[in-house]
Amino acid sequence: MLTFKHMAILIISPTSGLYDMSAEHLNKMGFGLVLQASSAKEAMALMHQRPISLVITAWKMPAMSGLQLLQSMRRDKTYGEIPLIMVNDTQDEELFRMAIREGAQGYLILPLKTERLTQMVEEIMTSFVDPDQEQFFKYLESARKLHFEKDYAGAAAEYGKAVGISENPIALVAWGDMLLENDPSQAESMFQRALAVDPENVKALFGLAMTLKERQALGEAERTLEIALAETEKQKKMQKHAPHLHYYQGEIRLELKKLKEAAESFSQAIQADPQNAELQVNIGDAYAQRGYYQESEQYYTQAIKLDPHLIHVYNKIGIAYRKQGKLNVAIALYNKARQFAPDDENLLYNIARAHLEMNEFDQARQILTEALEINPRFREARALIQRLDARTSD
Repeated sequence: MLTFKHMAILIISPTSGLYDMSAEHLNKMGFGLVLQASSAKEAMALMHQRPISLVITAWKMPAMSGLQLLQSMRRDKTYGEIPLIMVNDTQDEELFRMAIREGAQGYLILPLKTERLTQMVEEIMTSFVDPDQEQFFKYLESARKLHFEKDYAGAAAEYGKAVGISENPIALVAWGDMLLENDPSQAESMFQRALAVDPENVKALFGLAMTLKERQALGEAERTLEIALAETEKQKKMQKHAPHLHYYQGEIRLELKKLKEAAESFSQAIQADPQNAELQVNIGDAYAQRGYYQESEQYYTQAIKLDPHLIHVYNKIGIAYRKQGKLNVAIALYNKARQFAPDDENLLYNIARAHLEMNEFDQARQILTEALEINPRFREARALIQRLDARTSD
């Protein structure tokens, strides 16, 4: 049975009626993506952005009719081979013959009958299906399922079968992503193979950068991310990955102690996704993990402005303030976090640490006692109380 999962269908009509009548049924047939356009101009733009396997278009459209669209496609070698089904509300033999003569593969009359639509689509698309490609996608789907289930050996076997049929970057990148968790050197090989097939593959470039970062080849990782970011500028559909790429570029530049360049990368990440509170938190973490607490503070603060319910961020800011010696401010933020998480023993422990650093031993003991009431097995809190006891006995 053919699945068509790797195929995209484009439905073109000035109203949503044709799409509404056919999209759900086409999805049930197994097509991976069913797109919609309201005009021939919009359709041409979509076809330029991504591969389309089949076009279903209304005859009657403003500006450019379905027939004119068909004629334009057949004159263009980029779209000339895409099969097309014409849909009309008129049972007219002359219009039918005209559509077929101009290169349509089928002609349907409204209202659509699902049985006839199914029959026609299967007849047309079967001739375009490559059995090897179909088998490739079956192996790929199986590999992804096994990967999700953490059956890494089984997934590797299925990825191997898929790649044995075709050195397709989709499979190579997916396999590399899996290997990145356990075997970075093998992952690097997969990403390199993907780039040998498609040097502009943004996902492969990112994966390669992560493997280089893993083995501390930070300069190479930085340059690879530069290439990936340049590709996102060229490839509109990949621009959604820009914040992610800028963030990792900034993290690598921090490792290289290129502080000014890192700040620029983080700024570009935020410009690309200004409402993403978690991105702000991640940048704050990147700075805090390397001891740049003043810088981390500003990103944590912005994250809370975007989402005041990010409880864990109050704790992170408190730590940043405590590391800078701003203990009163840290305690105030910790107490604000307690409003959201009164039973968080780790938060209480951090409050106690701040009181201890201010030589407020009684307050520290009281808070630690509360933490141990919540979690009697909290070793760090018990150890800190023992330190307080030793200090008191002295």
